[in-house]
Order: sequence, then C-alpha cells, then structure tokens
Amino acid sequence: MKIKGIDEKKCTGCGLCAVECVAHLYTKSENGRVRHADRHGWCTACGHCVAVCPADAIMYDAAEKAPERSGADPDYEATKSLLLGRRSVRRYSDTGVPKGEIEKILEVMRFAPSGHNAQTCEYVVIKNRDHIQMLKETTIAFLRGFRKIMRFHAVLRPFVGRAMHEIMSDPGTALGIEEMVREYEAGGDPIFYNAPVLVVAHVPALGGLAYVDPSIALTYGMLAAHSIGLGTCWIGFAMLAVSKNQKAAERLGVPKGRLLAGVMTLGYPAHRFLRYPVRNQIRASWLM
Repeated sequence: MKIKGIDEKKCTGCGLCAVECVAHLYTKSENGRVRHADRHGWCTACGHCVAVCPADAIMYDAAEKAPERSGADPDYEATKSLLLGRRSVRRYSDTGVPKGEIEKILEVMRFAPSGHNAQTCEYVVIKNRDHIQMLKETTIAFLRGFRKIMRFHAVLRPFVGRAMHEIMSDPGTALGIEEMVREYEAGGDPIFYNAPVLVVAHVPALGGLAYVDPSIALTYGMLAAHSIGLGTCWIGFAMLAVSKNQKAAERLGVPKGRLLAGVMTLGYPAHRFLRYPVRNQIRASWLM
C-alpha cells in the first residue's frame, strides 16, 4: 500500500494522522489544513493513518480497499477463553481440511505485525503426503545426527551456549530422541502426528531476527485456526531440521537466500479439551 496523500474534500483537519504517523509525514498548519509529504521515502505503509482517519480521507494505492472494522472487539473474558483454550494438538482426526478453511487462517496471518512492516513472510501450505514424508525424514535424520553429536557434549562445551550444553548433557534428551526415532521406525509419526496439513513459513535469512516475524504470524494462524475448530502445533524439531537444509527448501520451492523459519501442523483435533491446564505462576518484576 502506497500513501498518495489526503483528499482535501473529505479531510476534517482533525490531525489524527499527524499524531499517529511515527515517521512524521503529516503536518497540520495553523489554519487547520493537513498536508502529507514523504520526500525521503520513510513511509513503511503501516496504515495507521488510514486506520485512524474518521473521514476516510487518506488516499492510497492498493489492490484492495482497507476493510472497515465490524462490531466491537471481544471482551477480556472472551479473549482469554480463546487464548487459554488453544492447545498444541498432537492427535488429529482423519478428516481433511477444506482449502477455504486454510485460506481463512492465511487471511488472518497476512495481517500479523512485522518488523518495519516489511511483510517478508511467505508460506508453503503442504497437503501432499510425499512432501510431508520428505520433511519427516529430514527431521528424523537431524535427530539421529544430533544424538551422535551429544556423545561429545563434554568436548563441545566451550563451543556451545550454556543452555544448549545443558540440553546435550541431559540423559533425558537422548532418551527422548531415541524414543522418537524408535516410534518412527515402527511406522508411527512422532514429528507431525499424522496431521493432514503443514504450513511452513520462510523469510529472508537475516540472522536471529528472522525468526521473530514468522513466530508472530504463525501464532496468529494458530489462534485463527482454534476459532474455527482446527488444531495446530508448532513443530520446533522440524524447524531446526529444515531451517538450513537447502535440499528441503528446493523441494518445497523456496528460493535461495530465504530461511525456513517455522513449521505448523494443521488439522481437526481427535479429542475435545475440557479444561485449561495449570501453569506456573507468572514471574514478573515491577518497576514503579
């Protein structure tokens, strides 16, 4: 979306656009007239000006018109119910997911916030069983390799972070990986839990920050999915396994220079969850 200026016939001179614009591209003169100028190309097309204008006076170039908000936001209790009710689903029914339902989720995900409004996230929606199997095999191979490396955790201690060393030296980690590999070899699916759909996010490879935007977007997708009766799960092992695997990226049609930065399962839950599990008490410091 490119901001083109202000429709003076509609503008009431309220100046809300000038207040909201963090790039200070709007100015309000003493006579109450509002002007827009972007001489240095600082506009990120965040759309705050469009969203806040009560007169719909901001002119912009886009393939669609900014949608009007419909109705009031859900109250705190309704929002809390949605957020707490979402579960990481690891048991799916055999029911397939219609394309239209997946598109509803993607529609919400495209409005997720992104750094500098860059909107760099792109997605691969996978229903093809061969491609799902390829990602599953890639993840299992990664786990097998990681299990071998773990044997040398004492030697590797100076070269890995403290948190990673604790993971590598924990006997439970090795046992867990062995159990997953054993289940896979027995014909089970300890990676994607037989989910009928995977959603893979990819972004430009920009170091650690590359994982922030897709994490937010997939969380939007998880909540949207839950609202229409679908279950999801963030698959961290698969993300680690395929994040820098160029062959896997090529199989999925991901261009070079982009990082696979999130893998989410999608399907109808096999079971209905009746309670919110107990969580640790919040740990928060207050600086008043």
